[in-house]
Amino acid sequence: MKQINNLVITCGISFFGRNNLYGKRTDEKKLLRFEGTNPVPHPDFDAERWKKEMATISQQERLRSPKKISAEYSALYALQKMGRLYSPLYVTLVHTDSFGARLAVEILKTIIKEDFEASVEVIETKDFNVEHPQLLKNGISIYLKNLLGILRGNDPSYTAFAPIGGYKVMMAYGSLLANLLNFPTLYLHEDAQVLHVIPAIPFQIDRDIIVENAQFLRKINNLEVLESGSLSEDEMRFVEAFPFLFEKADDLVSISPFGRFLIESPDYLQYVGVQYRGSAQVRDLINGLKGRQRKMVIDQMKILASKLLSWDGRYDGNLMHETDFTTLKKQKPTFHLYKGKSSWGDGVFRCAWRFDRENLLLDVNYLWIDHDLYEKEIKEGKGLFENRVKYDLTSLIYGE
Repeated sequence: MKQINNLVITCGISFFGRNNLYGKRTDEKKLLRFEGTNPVPHPDFDAERWKKEMATISQQERLRSPKKISAEYSALYALQKMGRLYSPLYVTLVHTDSFGARLAVEILKTIIKEDFEASVEVIETKDFNVEHPQLLKNGISIYLKNLLGILRGNDPSYTAFAPIGGYKVMMAYGSLLANLLNFPTLYLHEDAQVLHVIPAIPFQIDRDIIVENAQFLRKINNLEVLESGSLSEDEMRFVEAFPFLFEKADDLVSISPFGRFLIESPDYLQYVGVQYRGSAQVRDLINGLKGRQRKMVIDQMKILASKLLSWDGRYDGNLMHETDFTTLKKQKPTFHLYKGKSSWGDGVFRCAWRFDRENLLLDVNYLWIDHDLYEKEIKEGKGLFENRVKYDLTSLIYGE
């Protein structure tokens, strides 16, 4: 990597360091209070007043003291001094949803655009709660998915990942992902203002290993925690052989944040995500569709799966639409009726479904996209009683 024109930077709150221009001004004007290094709003905090005060710091002041802005700014300045940036320059700022990080990127976005003539995009990664391990695990997975979406499709020869700000765990997991995708990582030694460029060290995860253990990975990701004693010998050997995919505490095993991200990525989701099965009617109807109508049906199947993953089992008129039909109320259907898309452009979406939450199996017994036919057949309970599911539709659904 000789030069960079695409830089992905994680952002934190070094912007508010009280030796830095903006942090010092914030502190002197008592616009915020600080708990350690964390900026905290006063009860009467006025964000617009704060932004206006920050805007009084001129570009000339910044260029006189480029090392007293923030770590993120310093990284860009160091690259510029090294002659490693070229135009057009694209910068993506990734930050958590904390109060301080949100404020910092408000100003960083503007001054990076002005001082480095860059196009700047801001991505917020949510649910990053370092005080609650289980919530943090979910937050790291979201962060890695965001990062994957940003990096994938770019060329490592002119794109780099700079985990400069934010929590240290963002640096650790982000660097691991960047390395996996073959992107170089930049690290700033803030006190000495020395920038280190760390090339990617290629490594691969054997796809066959994930596919062969898909059922176990699907189970542990779904249930979140398993007792070590409940694992088979093969499952335990797998856990021991791939420690980066799992976390162990006492007699419990769970999926690691990186493991969750990896198996929920597009490359593996069809193996460890919801598995779709259907009847011949469902299979043939989908295979006979083309273009927008086919896409609509596939999308609706995925939406149904998503709803079922978060469903708490309480009454839902769309997931249990059979309850709207008087003729079906006294009967006990084997399948529920889902009321999906109802606009007429590409047809409607109605289906008879059953879901095994523990094993992530979604069975679709009957499917309608013609509303008139649906109205006629559902009154007779078609598709809701006799189980005709026998075909695996998983690759068909995920392949779209």
